[in-house]
Amino acid sequence: YSLSYRANNFLSVEHKLVTNPLQDRGGVLLGSVPLDERRSTWGAKYQNDPRMKFDLSWNEIKRDNVRDELRREARFNATILADSPSPIDLTYSLQQWKRNGQSSLAHSYGISFFQRPGPNQTMSFSLEHLQWGQGRPENNPFLRDWKMRFDYSVRF
Repeated sequence: YSLSYRANNFLSVEHKLVTNPLQDRGGVLLGSVPLDERRSTWGAKYQNDPRMKFDLSWNEIKRDNVRDELRREARFNATILADSPSPIDLTYSLQQWKRNGQSSLAHSYGISFFQRPGPNQTMSFSLEHLQWGQGRPENNPFLRDWKMRFDYSVRF
C-alpha cells in the first residue's frame, strides 16, 4: 500500500509498504516470481523557498531466506539552487546491514552537480564518500570508500 499526506504547500509525507514484490524471470510459467522480501519506506519533503529543497527518507528491507537479511537506510538530501536549471545536491545517509549474522554500519556523504544541458554540451559531476563505522566487509576488491563520476559530452 501507499499513503501520502500533503500538510500544506511546503510539506508532504509519504509511506509505502511492499510485500513480496514480483521479479521478472524467464523460464517460469507466468514470467515472474515473488521475492521473499518486505520493503517499508517513509519520506518527507519540505520546500519553503524555491531555491532550497529538503528530503528525508527511511528505507527498510527485510528478507527471510537469504544471507542479506536486513538493510536499513536513513537519508537526508538538500538541493541548493533548486529553481535553477543547474542544481547542486548534498546527501548524507546512515546505512545498516545485517548479513550472515554480522552487522555493518556506514555513513555516506555526497555532492552532485547537474549542469543544464546546452545546445552543444552537457556536464554532470558527483562525489561520494563511504565511511565505515563497524563491520566493514573484508577481502572485497569491488568495495571502495570514494566514488567519483564526471560526465561531459560535446556535440559537433
